[in-house]
Amino acid sequence: MAALGEDDDVLVLEFVRSGLAAAAEEQDDRTTLTGLAVTGTPAMRAAAQDALDGGWPGVIEFLNDPDYPERAAEEREQVGRILADARGAGNTEIDKAANIALRSDDPDALKEFLEVRRNTAYTIGIRSTRPDPSTI
Repeated sequence: MAALGEDDDVLVLEFVRSGLAAAAEEQDDRTTLTGLAVTGTPAMRAAAQDALDGGWPGVIEFLNDPDYPERAAEEREQVGRILADARGAGNTEIDKAANIALRSDDPDALKEFLEVRRNTAYTIGIRSTRPDPSTI
């Protein structure tokens, strides 16, 4: 808007060539973060809103690593629920992977379980319960 309000054709052309794309990218990032905030926990929503209220660099930082003080406790709780469900369903692979994550001293272990290891353990569990086709 500032460039278009100017009487300088050079500024207007510069905005169209570079500023317009940057403005669209910033809006896209803000829209993405708003969408994530809607589905997040109350603590995540508050942290996302803080990022949205700040500048674009804060939005980018939060999208790259949505970190906030309550995140570790929320992840621990989520892994605990998954562990309880796995035990109820008799899924020993997820049970093992969840326990490893919960007992780990690595601060990223819970996140890694939620994003990667749970799916891997689920796949291993499914494969181990399938009958061997050569025996049918």
